Amino acid sequence: ELQARRFEMMGRLSPWLRKEVTVHINKHVLILHPFFREMPQNLLPHACIIAVSMLCAPGDVVLQTGQTQHAMYFVARGKVHIAFGHVERDPMQFDGEGLRDPCAGMLPAAGFFGAHALFKDSWVAPYTVHCMTHTELLKLGKEDLLKLKMEFPTLRAYMEEYEDCVIDEDCSPLMWECGRGSITRSVVYFPTNA
Repeated sequence: ELQARRFEMMGRLSPWLRKEVTVHINKHVLILHPFFREMPQNLLPHACIIAVSMLCAPGDVVLQTGQTQHAMYFVARGKVHIAFGHVERDPMQFDGEGLRDPCAGMLPAAGFFGAHALFKDSWVAPYTVHCMTHTELLKLGKEDLLKLKMEFPTLRAYMEEYEDCVIDEDCSPLMWECGRGSITRSVVYFPTNA
């Protein structure tokens, strides 16, 4: 209900004030990923504006293993369950303590997943993501980021440099911990204080 009121309030603001509030709300979430954290400060507000808020219910599937993706997701509120490979059981049956799969886990707010989708031509999700609670996600689409790239030449140069790093997969932010050992997987970020 509170989220519905927030969306209603945002719809009543002037375009400039709506932009300012959206940047203020989204900025702290987007800068979790190094691409946005290191982005030139004059461009970050534009990235904040193209991020779309999505409200999801417990049990909603955000993406599935084998699905081609063209967007990155940030968990702004709530918690999602991420499992590599095909999920054969309902993750809603388990709480965070009951998961036995060493390559599955809970991703709380202040995390992100699917970042490769922004930088690779065709990225297929190696994991399935379910919402475990009422969750707010910020979805950032590759197409919207490419439009922004065409509008700002400085972003074009910055993205090209970053894409080279992602394609080589030699960037430490592109790692996540799976179980107790560190395993290279696609872009998933677990907050360190979770």
